[in-house]
Amino acid sequence: MPKKIKNCFYRNLTFKKLLAAHNRAKRHKTYKNEVIKFELNLENNIINITTISLNIIHLG
Repeated sequence: MPKKIKNCFYRNLTFKKLLAAHNRAKRHKTYKNEVIKFELNLENNIINITTISLNIIHLG
């Protein structure tokens, strides 16, 4: 029987990885309004995403 791994995704959820994911996602979309608005407050937005994701683990 395979070993069960819990919360593996959230353990590796870091600011650096989310920033890299954002940079990959914005490729060819740099001038769209949604991307520009998100990048105006980029650091806080990524921190909020991390916090919300980690809070889901503790609540669920």
